[in-house]
Amino acid sequence: LQNNFKAKHYFLEDNHNGKSRRKIINQLTSEFNLHPEQVTNTVKLIDDGNTIPFIARYRKEATGSLSDEILRDFYDRLHIYVTLKIKRRNIGLIDEQENLTVEIAKSIENAVTLSELEDIYRRSDQNAAQERLSQREGT
Repeated sequence: LQNNFKAKHYFLEDNHNGKSRRKIINQLTSEFNLHPEQVTNTVKLIDDGNTIPFIARYRKEATGSLSDEILRDFYDRLHIYVTLKIKRRNIGLIDEQENLTVEIAKSIENAVTLSELEDIYRRSDQNAAQERLSQREGT
């Protein structure tokens, strides 16, 4: 998993929405019961391409001496949160199709799993298709 995922491309280069970056930091801080500096430092080390064993052995001062096991769990959760962020951004294309309701927007923002986001997208896509069909039949 580690070699296939680079948070840097999606996480630190978040020019569009610093709010989602802060949300991820807060989620990781809360979930792992860490200080925000530990989370920020650990994410930066991962973003810089450092491996989990390297971080665990040689960057204890930055992470607050997090164990290899905790760092692996941290990495997996970071990957999930960044993937969710990317999926949210992609689903935001619903807005460009003018199908994004307040309800859908709140659902997207509050989704915690990929399957939740995919369900939201599927439902909105079905609703949009039904609306297009209704418009064709009405004209």
